[in-house]
Amino acid sequence: MNRFFPVAVSVGAFLAAITMASCGGGGGAVGTPPDPPRPSPSAQPTASPSISPSATPTVPPSPPVSPSPSPSPTSTPIACNIPAVDDKRWNVKIGIDADVGSVNLGPQSTTIQSLRTLAAPPTPLPNDNRIKPTETTVFGLTNVTLIWLKSNPDYDYTMVVQDGGGRTMIVEAPNALCAQTVPSRFRPQMAAVRKAIDSQFTVTSTGQNPNVPVTITGVGFFDYAYYNAYGEAPNGIELHPLLSFCAGQNCTPGS
Repeated sequence: MNRFFPVAVSVGAFLAAITMASCGGGGGAVGTPPDPPRPSPSAQPTASPSISPSATPTVPPSPPVSPSPSPSPTSTPIACNIPAVDDKRWNVKIGIDADVGSVNLGPQSTTIQSLRTLAAPPTPLPNDNRIKPTETTVFGLTNVTLIWLKSNPDYDYTMVVQDGGGRTMIVEAPNALCAQTVPSRFRPQMAAVRKAIDSQFTVTSTGQNPNVPVTITGVGFFDYAYYNAYGEAPNGIELHPLLSFCAGQNCTPGS
């Protein structure tokens, strides 16, 4: 018998003492502890209203409070949402057209104002050929303001940039992982641009207003101006695809 318990202590009392010691020795009834409280279910996000931006913005549309992130691309090629009958010049946009070899990759510094004053080409626009010299030229814009950024169903990132006078134009960053029969000449640059954008922003299908200075280069491209897209230039000029991108005043792409 343990010397700390007198012989007169009953077996029942001895077991009760052991039970209380194993439960922390506190007062109150000994029993099965209650189940932990169940966490309340997270509130489901509500669908954000669609945005129908104007053609010549003065104030960019406000982004939704809780945007839903678009699917994150992986290293596996993906099937992009491209129309079966392409009337939007997809081949020219991503650099798998018949004239892509004639693009001079040395960037020419320019301004949004200068690009907006280029003469609009006659329609219909060619689906597999480039409008020279604009679409065989790489243009550079320095310290323009990125006022709109969103992802599209075709996996492009659509952006609107603005100069100090409020003039705007669209620039786009296609997804280099979109499965194509003919690899794009610009695939390495497109991949680098998407990586640079994703490192700075969480791009969503509902859009956002970064309002930060950016420096970019991209291939000149005429889109159909009648789409009345937010921020489009009156002549339909874009940089598509972007070949370099950085965010910040006086930044250097790729640094």
